[in-house]
Amino acid sequence: MAKVERWNCGARLCLVVATDNMVKTAGVVANDTSLDVAGQTQNILDQIDDLLVVAGARKRDITDVAIWLAHIGNDFAIFNEVYDQWVDHKNLPVRATVGSPLATPDYLVEIQVSAWRD
Repeated sequence: MAKVERWNCGARLCLVVATDNMVKTAGVVANDTSLDVAGQTQNILDQIDDLLVVAGARKRDITDVAIWLAHIGNDFAIFNEVYDQWVDHKNLPVRATVGSPLATPDYLVEIQVSAWRD
């Protein structure tokens, strides 16, 4: 039977869950919504780096990324500039990006990742 581990849990969800060799984050949003899309993106990616470490994974272990942008027509290129500086180009994950309203109008970006761990 697979062992399930959970970290950073609240009343409704955990921010990261691992089973055996697979790690999944919740959809991560900026903890500072006063930032523009570039700032929110960097804030989220920094949080994801930290969540992966807690679960025993690293950026190079990411297998897939799901991205939601509140204003995809305006923000896609800006988002990609920040993402391209962050992603491990030697170990690229699969990726899906969609435009979608988010939980509150203050959130401009939400990102969820899955990763492999040894």
